[in-house]
Amino acid sequence: MKKFLPYKSLCEQEQFIDKMIYIKNKKDKPLISNEVANKINYILKNYNNEILHIKFYYDGYIYTANKTLYKIDAMYKKVFFSRNEYININDIIDIEVDDFNFF
Repeated sequence: MKKFLPYKSLCEQEQFIDKMIYIKNKKDKPLISNEVANKINYILKNYNNEILHIKFYYDGYIYTANKTLYKIDAMYKKVFFSRNEYININDIIDIEVDDFNFF
């Protein structure tokens, strides 16, 4: 007599189900307002080695990072945290600095 096996009993099933859940939970990139865009621009222009709290969009998900900037590449629209770690400026949703008042 065979017993019932759960859905994730085989390795291939587990990988497939995990991938389907990942794809199903993806969200569209949120639109940012002009105020938030101006805030991001102002903070990046006036950056002074503070730790930034960055919320960014990548592959259907929103991530947060607490980093210091290495450099900003305006030509390729990228923000570098180290030589190999970067995000696109267009993917930034929100950015904050501790004890910072925009207006």
